[in-house]
Amino acid sequence: MRTPSPSLFIFLFPSCTTDAYDKGEGEYSNLRGDLADLQVNAKKQAVEAVTDEDERLTVANPFTTSWIQKGDTTYRAYIYYNKESDGGAEVITAGQVLVLRPRRESEPKSDPTGLESIWLSTNKKYLNMSLLLKVGQGGGDDVHHVLGATFDTLMVNPDRTRTLHLHLYHDQGGVPEFYTQRTYCSIPTTLISADSIHLRVNTYEGWRERTVALK
Repeated sequence: MRTPSPSLFIFLFPSCTTDAYDKGEGEYSNLRGDLADLQVNAKKQAVEAVTDEDERLTVANPFTTSWIQKGDTTYRAYIYYNKESDGGAEVITAGQVLVLRPRRESEPKSDPTGLESIWLSTNKKYLNMSLLLKVGQGGGDDVHHVLGATFDTLMVNPDRTRTLHLHLYHDQGGVPEFYTQRTYCSIPTTLISADSIHLRVNTYEGWRERTVALK
């Protein structure tokens, strides 16, 4: 599988924040929710998912949606699905997870956002975040959030381990703050040459910081 391929900084338009695939029917007794790498075929259909627990699932009902714009690639996604006895998955809903690749930025933006949680995936491939962005219509066609991750410093600890300090880049971009939209983001740990990540996020309640061991 190829690495998910969004750009270094993500432009998130208000009209796209609620986009998802919805089958609309089915029995939900076995409904599960996971973040996953979603394999897309040449027809831009999602056909396989690998969850953050490294469980490989065949999509029983291959689907496409507006944020799947390229074929033969992998997208980061959250999926709600009914797990089938043969290891397949009937996907009920899927939404895009933004992949943030850390970069250096001379003037990082830090507009406040809501922050639900930060966690390391079970397979340790991603540092995940659940953000609560303020969104709304009426700001014009060219307004959008910009999200990213920027380098601060690389610190060597007394025990000789290294901690990479990162800053969540967030530009509200003129988007009206009418209501809250949950948005998932992931930072690939394969891009981090350190033993831990220290992430700083500016929230409406002030700065929040979290150190997560990678090894």
